[in-house]
Amino acid sequence: MMVMFMKERLLNSIPHSEVLTARRADLAQYLMSRGEPLTPAGSGRYRHAEHDSLVFTGNAYYWNSRKEHGNAIDFLQRFYGLDFKSAVAELSGTEPSIALPPAEPKPFDFAEIELAPNMERAILYLHKTRGLSVELIAELIRRRQLFQENKTNNAIFPIYEQGAIVGAEVVGTMPEKRFKGIKSGSKYGCGYNLAFDSETAFALFFESAIDLLSFVELSRMRGKDLAGCRLTSMMGLKQNIIDHTLHELPGAQPFLCVDNDEAGQHFIKQMGLKSRLPTPPYKDWNEQLLA
Repeated sequence: MMVMFMKERLLNSIPHSEVLTARRADLAQYLMSRGEPLTPAGSGRYRHAEHDSLVFTGNAYYWNSRKEHGNAIDFLQRFYGLDFKSAVAELSGTEPSIALPPAEPKPFDFAEIELAPNMERAILYLHKTRGLSVELIAELIRRRQLFQENKTNNAIFPIYEQGAIVGAEVVGTMPEKRFKGIKSGSKYGCGYNLAFDSETAFALFFESAIDLLSFVELSRMRGKDLAGCRLTSMMGLKQNIIDHTLHELPGAQPFLCVDNDEAGQHFIKQMGLKSRLPTPPYKDWNEQLLA
């Protein structure tokens, strides 16, 4: 009761017009004016260049990996630590602009993920639903390239950089309910990756870990061992992962192994790189593997 009373007093002390102006503020434009690195993501949407799952549209934000959303006032309160009155004043322009720290998620820590004692659910899903061989799944487990989360039974695909786990791609294991995402705090520019040789001549980029592994399976069926290849999941279509990977692998020839659809074709044209696509009529590599 006391909290509600104090909040009501605070709201009453601020002109209603200022609160409305602040709530309706174009959050992306405001943040860009303060130097936050946002990039256009189509249809009036903007994405934070350092946090891929943080999206802004109009006066709202959605931090998908953290399952959080709200309006402009909420963002300044939650991620800049302002109180309600200061957030309203900042967004409505009624007081001089204040210095704001950058919004940062909690750093990724693989040790905080509680791993399942056995991986039956992930193995069954990847083999029966996604068509990966038991041999490949066993190889991933042996190489510590696949885990299962205990609480959710999600498959965890760890993202390695220089031998350390710096993030994780997540895939749900319920066939009737598709889910995929990225663990909060995963390092910007890094994606789930596999290499089968110490030397890297070719850098192959995929839209997901499942597509990447499906390509590996299809290649082995054709007798190709992928020597000299580094395969990386972009968890979508992300130039930052390509740029980061090629910076790590100077001289490697990049290939976009993305979906054979309109978005994939547009990305190939935008990037100006060579491509290797699923064979028509298949849209993605897992669809082709299952066929």
